[in-house]
Amino acid sequence: MLSIVKIYIWKGITNKRKPCKGKEFFRSKAQLRLELQEQGIFISYIHTRWTIRFIRSVKMQEIFVFTHQIARLLKAGIPLFQILQLLETTTSNTALHEYLQKLIADLENGFSLSEALKGNKFYFSEFHCSLIALGEKTATLGLMFDRIADYQEKSMKQKAKIINALVYPLVVLIVAIFIFIALLVGIVPQFEQFFSDVGAQLPLITRIVVYLSKHIGFISIYCGLSLLISGSFFFFLKKKYSIVDNKIDSYYLKIPIVNKILSEIIIARITRALSTALAAGLPLIDALQLIAEISGNFVYKTAILMSCEHIREGECFYQAFSQQKLFPLDLLQLIKIGEMANCLSEILSNTADLYEEKINFFSENLSVLLEPVLIIILGLMVACLVIAMYLPIFKLGSVI
Repeated sequence: MLSIVKIYIWKGITNKRKPCKGKEFFRSKAQLRLELQEQGIFISYIHTRWTIRFIRSVKMQEIFVFTHQIARLLKAGIPLFQILQLLETTTSNTALHEYLQKLIADLENGFSLSEALKGNKFYFSEFHCSLIALGEKTATLGLMFDRIADYQEKSMKQKAKIINALVYPLVVLIVAIFIFIALLVGIVPQFEQFFSDVGAQLPLITRIVVYLSKHIGFISIYCGLSLLISGSFFFFLKKKYSIVDNKIDSYYLKIPIVNKILSEIIIARITRALSTALAAGLPLIDALQLIAEISGNFVYKTAILMSCEHIREGECFYQAFSQQKLFPLDLLQLIKIGEMANCLSEILSNTADLYEEKINFFSENLSVLLEPVLIIILGLMVACLVIAMYLPIFKLGSVI
């Protein structure tokens, strides 16, 4: 991605009176002066310059490795500040390197790690920051990072399986579209010449295919620009006006097949996160408020927040969730058992495993389920071309 970065170009003198210079990325000139003074360099000149450069974005896999490394090093007894400095010097990703520099600078200014992460909320959500803050208060920061890494790993694997299941059908569909366009451009004009020599009135489907063959370039550009403009406008509305985003979330849950799949994904996400939060020691209401933000759907977010209000009024977790008429009966029964047996975190973890297995089974069979749809689409594309080209030939007898 392209990023506008502020760089400080400096000149200075070392303790041995030797001139030196360099350029650094820092949040302020005062921090840069302090850092260089600790190295024995006295600055004589600083110039600020803005530059545009390409920075490779940080992938979820890299964040998981980063979190896992912090957890392991904290458990080994290494201080947090030294861990961040070590990771800063070893990372090869520029964006992550600069992110670590910001965290280190905030820690040097007296902020806690959770406060620094909240101030630079790029890769850790409010839910993660709350767990880290709890770990700082209870001296279990290594355990909290371990729980966050486990949560990230499960979420990452689930997302990867769904994406991998969609790759094959999409590749087949894209290749089929390119082949269809190639036939329109290369084969149809030869038939058109033959039909024009005969001088017969062409059927409607043949005229449509011939028109597509002549104007395929214009149609492709027009459709591409239309999709780009409409998509940009849609994302602008979605980001600018929350009511649009909320309506879309509600609409997704009304589509017959999509609503079942989406509901299982959301339930797996919130039960996994809630299990992690409760096992870490967060109170139920605080955990639910954080999980409402990461549910990813306005309908579920509203239901969870309303459940929090019912719990504040004295109702149990099971009763609060039952009133929303949104969560499946098996989930409600498991929550009820977990409350009665005082093992809600374990029950929710098992529930998350159950729903993740359902999603994994669906994603593993998604390609098989989509094969009939692909066969129908490919068959229709080929049938349209064959009928359009050979139907006039069958009628040539009446013309001659």
